[in-house]
Amino acid sequence: MCLPLTQGYNFANNCATNAGSGEVLFIEKSNFTSFALTANVVTTITRASTKVFRSYLVDEGTVKAYSNFNLNPTNDTYKYEHKLDITLKGWTTAVANEVKLLGLNRVVAIVKGNNGIYRIYAPNVGLKMVTGTDENEEALDGFIGHKLSFTATETVQAYEVDSSIIAALLTP
Repeated sequence: MCLPLTQGYNFANNCATNAGSGEVLFIEKSNFTSFALTANVVTTITRASTKVFRSYLVDEGTVKAYSNFNLNPTNDTYKYEHKLDITLKGWTTAVANEVKLLGLNRVVAIVKGNNGIYRIYAPNVGLKMVTGTDENEEALDGFIGHKLSFTATETVQAYEVDSSIIAALLTP
């Protein structure tokens, strides 16, 4: 059952680092129709009518996206295991509800790397949230929020996405 994501998320404190990412775009897999490549770069993404990617803006370094790939020697093909770890600060009802919706859906994610390049993860099968924790540390300056991990096994790599199409993905 597909439950629509209801909101984006913005809790970026402009803590610039050289690690990780500060932006992730999510859409429900059921609302992601297709994509097209030009020279192994995604140049077109088609979504269901009126559906949009939701932007999650977080502190840089709180998103880790990567793909492990393994050769199948029987047929000389690769399988890619896409993984995405994201930290959402805050413990409000709205954030908790969005975390629940992310967990109930398979999602396609586009991650903006610290180098400014966008990459798409699991466009064919969608990522599934496999673990999540709600944390409320005891120190006065301790972390309060959610740590989420997504994974998917794909037949395609995490393709680069042409940055010129990103703005259009956020509007119906």
